[in-house]
Formats: sequence, structure tokens, C-alpha cells
Amino acid sequence: MLYVVSRGHEDYAGGQDEIVHLVSSVDTAVALGQEWAFTDLHADLAYATYYSELSKLTEVDWSVMPLTYWSKDDDTKQKRQAEFLVHEKFPWRGVEMIGVKTVAVATKLRAMLSREKPLVAVKPDWYY
Repeated sequence: MLYVVSRGHEDYAGGQDEIVHLVSSVDTAVALGQEWAFTDLHADLAYATYYSELSKLTEVDWSVMPLTYWSKDDDTKQKRQAEFLVHEKFPWRGVEMIGVKTVAVATKLRAMLSREKPLVAVKPDWYY
């Protein structure tokens, strides 16, 4: 979706600069004590498999996660969109970091957050 936004999308014209990434970890998500599951592919696909055992994380194709570009003819995109889902809501206390594209957005975000806040990091390589 971020790639689509970077190229212009009919439903959103704001560009990437104001988009933030809320980052957590599997360990933190599990420790929150809420129900969770993960998929081996994009969760919206009818043939995606859902798992609720951490030992099954090996079912995710981790080799595709560092990729930024892929062919339209392979299933890398579907694999790259594997998801870790937490039921109903994800508590703010579970957010470990916020990734942003620019220093300007980081500065703006830091001013908006309270004293007890996650790290705000400028990560332009997370964007197109």
C-alpha cells in the first residue's frame, strides 16, 4: 500500500511524509496477553494460513521480508504481506518505536507526544 501511496492514490493524496510506522515485536505483542495470530501470506487472501503458535513462525517466508521490489509474476508480494494480528486493539504501551520519513515529521511528532513516549526514529529507507 505504501508503494501505491508513493505513486498517488485516488483515495489519498497526502503523500508518504505524514505516514508513520508504529513498531512493536512479536515478544511484546504476545506479552500483552491478548489473543493474536499470524499469517503466512496477506491475511485477506482466502488461502492464507493462520497460526497461533510461535513455533510456526518458520512458516513465514522470511527471505522476502528485506525485498523492496518484486515481479508481478511471482507470489513474493503475497508472502511479503504476511501479518501478525492482535485481536480487537493494540495498546499504546506495546508500541516500541515510531518510524517516520523525515526529520520535520519526527520533530512534529515528538512535540505531540507526552513524556512517556516511544522512540521516534527517522527511517527514510522504510519509504519509497
